[in-house]
Amino acid sequence: LLPSVNPPPAIPFLHRVFLAPTPRSATMLAVSLAQRILRPTVHLMHKDFTTRALSSYAALPPMEWRRYATHDHRLPGMTPDLRIIGDEKALVYEGTVVVRFKGCVGNIGQAEASVHEDRFFASMGMAFLDFVPDLCCGFPFLASGDRSSARTSRERLWERIHAAARSACEVLNTEKVVVMSSCPTCQESLRRAHLEQGAPPHLCIADPAQYARERAKIIHRPTTRRVGLKVPCHAIPEATSSQEALLREHGFTPVLLPQCCGMAGTGRLRHPEVGLVLAERLAAAIRDAGVDMVVSGCPSCRDGMQLQATIDGAPLRVDDIYGLLVEAS
Repeated sequence: LLPSVNPPPAIPFLHRVFLAPTPRSATMLAVSLAQRILRPTVHLMHKDFTTRALSSYAALPPMEWRRYATHDHRLPGMTPDLRIIGDEKALVYEGTVVVRFKGCVGNIGQAEASVHEDRFFASMGMAFLDFVPDLCCGFPFLASGDRSSARTSRERLWERIHAAARSACEVLNTEKVVVMSSCPTCQESLRRAHLEQGAPPHLCIADPAQYARERAKIIHRPTTRRVGLKVPCHAIPEATSSQEALLREHGFTPVLLPQCCGMAGTGRLRHPEVGLVLAERLAAAIRDAGVDMVVSGCPSCRDGMQLQATIDGAPLRVDDIYGLLVEAS
């Protein structure tokens, strides 16, 4: 009952996310692309920055552009927006059911990370409901300054997730729902929508590591390897501490890396000169930590670190947390 990864129609999805909502979004994207073309010319006047800047513009984020492929395993009477991942008998735990929101990149771009989550939780004897629709949390619009489109996307997503949560509660005869997402900016948008829409207190937002730490029966393994844990700028402390504990329980010694990756979603496209400096600081911290592998729950952080490693020619492995844990299991 575990999904696979299939090639997607990526261009229509990008058009819907970045261009369709408002003419203003299209204008802002055009301005961003113009800035991307013009700024290298400005940097040519700074000879100490020229080579690094031009290499940054030439490199592309390591996106897979493959769609997460789900299946039709769901309970009778439950909304088609939800699919069961794992054993349906394990869906309800202490009166609580979990709904997973993958986000844009978890659906298209880094779909393999979502599959790793599926496999990890299944190996732990845990199950959850996967939210199927390709909806954006709105944060990319907010990062580009388009607050109106950000709010519209956030409200549209919350309306569907809230309705899906009600359907799950009715079918499974439970009252508590946890919405989990690996992406910290998706978590932030969902929490904001939760406050704005006045959702019931029995519905909360969490990181998958918090869910795993609460329910999984983990056998502590001896420490075998140091690994960098990139802490996203938008991560809440509870998520970071849960991720750190999860890695330790699987035999890794995590080295926390709180520096900004410089990617900032679409920020490096709009302000590459700022993103490059931040990325170089993180790359220096990784070298100082003496690790050859870094994991993170944030897809933007993973892209930023892999992008900079490509520019630097560094032999750094960047992976999602659950990819590493599945491998260790």
